[in-house]
Amino acid sequence: MNAPPTWERLAPRSAYARRVRPALQLLCALGLLPIALVPGVCIALANLLLFRSAKEVFFVQERVGYRGRVFRIYKFRTMAPAKGTAHAAWATGEDAARVTRFGRFLRSTHLDELP
Repeated sequence: MNAPPTWERLAPRSAYARRVRPALQLLCALGLLPIALVPGVCIALANLLLFRSAKEVFFVQERVGYRGRVFRIYKFRTMAPAKGTAHAAWATGEDAARVTRFGRFLRSTHLDELP
């Protein structure tokens, strides 16, 4: 029986994959950052006006990512705060009513995931 492959054995070994591709990705990210900041700042200001609290502009959630690593994702808030616990609102089906009109727009355009 073969042992399952380890992450190290599955990693690309070429010089391009280890050195050139990460450098190109960094350059692309830095080049696109100003373009993404303009709508991001506008959405953050709209959320600030909507929720009237700087703490409620973003939503933070832990997720499992590449190679099983846990990371935090930051998204623009699209729902009003739950009256009770978030789980209770989900279990009773009240979550759909908590989504704001601006939140529906952000979700449908995927702009809530811009951060």
